[in-house]
Amino acid sequence: MPYYIEIGAAPWNEDCAQLGQTPDFATINRLEVDAYRGAMIAAYGPPPKGITFAIRSNPHDFGTYRELAVKVDKNDFEDATAAEYLDKLENGLTSWISAGFTAPVSYLPGAQTRKNAANVNDLIRSAKMVTRPMSDGRFFPASNST
Repeated sequence: MPYYIEIGAAPWNEDCAQLGQTPDFATINRLEVDAYRGAMIAAYGPPPKGITFAIRSNPHDFGTYRELAVKVDKNDFEDATAAEYLDKLENGLTSWISAGFTAPVSYLPGAQTRKNAANVNDLIRSAKMVTRPMSDGRFFPASNST
């Protein structure tokens, strides 16, 4: 039986959709979780054998919210490569820009929101443009440099 480890819906130092408060919560929440998956892969690389990303639904009095999780196959839980990757994921990301991503949603006064991208593919394309080498050969973030 696999283990699931929930990571969250967005980088820990960023605003995110709030169940019962954010208009069109389900759409905004899903966009943020999908973007967080892309940002984690951008920051830490694709998951090794035995680990896959999953979106977990959690029921609440006000409805259902979703969070990014990792599914770890029981046989691979003790694997050194998997353990190292899980350690990175456990720390999460501090911000969208730490992975070169634009925040998928801006939170405005009066509980209003503005989507900064139509979908997660637009966010990933934008991140690829941000994280490519600059004219002097340096990369952003610096960890993209080899």
